[in-house]
Amino acid sequence: MLSMFKMNILKQYFEFKRYFFNTLLEVISLYIVLMGLLLGFSMVGGEVDHFEEKMEYVVAGYIIWIISYTAVQAIGYEVYNDLQRGTLDQLYMTPLPVWQIMLGRMVGNVMFRIVGVVLLLLLSMVTTGIYLYFDLLTLLPIFLVTLISMFGVGYMVAGLCLLLKQVSNLLMFSQLLMMSVIYIPLESAPYLKYLPFIYGVDLLKKTMLYEAHLIDFSLWQYGFLALNSLFYFILGIYCYSLCEKTALDRGILGKY
Repeated sequence: MLSMFKMNILKQYFEFKRYFFNTLLEVISLYIVLMGLLLGFSMVGGEVDHFEEKMEYVVAGYIIWIISYTAVQAIGYEVYNDLQRGTLDQLYMTPLPVWQIMLGRMVGNVMFRIVGVVLLLLLSMVTTGIYLYFDLLTLLPIFLVTLISMFGVGYMVAGLCLLLKQVSNLLMFSQLLMMSVIYIPLESAPYLKYLPFIYGVDLLKKTMLYEAHLIDFSLWQYGFLALNSLFYFILGIYCYSLCEKTALDRGILGKY
């Protein structure tokens, strides 16, 4: 299994290197969108109290949204591309379960996407003068646990791809839905914490915006985050396996 992870990470590396210009254009596009958001917000809310803090909230939410939709949609796009190329059936000839192969692809995709996110963040900081607080000892463990639930949702999306085939609009809809939910403060809608990865996103925002540290969060908060992530990860694999079985029974697994 470790060799499978290594090969999938290498695959993502070669694609990242081969299509670097495309990746660079994506970073520039995301940067332009972020600048548009900040400019629009400054024109509308320039006179409100704590304006700089609200601008930081916009940047933090945007960065988290990019990582979130990457983790959630990476496997969906992989299935979608395999269907178009006609290579999905080949994955089922391997001795490993396909969900494990997809997990390796998701991990590799997120690893290299973070490079673009860091570049985007540096550009936005230099351009706007808005600097977020980064304590890696706090951010990294929270992010890794939150990533587990994001992968779970990714499996659900991939399962739908196996059945529906044409999912480009579904993937776009999920992007917009995630952005909307991520920007909602958990204090305004506490019930959202039961949704996948939202509680972890809230802890990440508190760390970047209010300089919170690991010791500032309680064991109950860490426990809830871990259980939430584990629950949605297992649920995601179950949903993917169910959709996979349905596609096999109908004989539509490799059809596009």
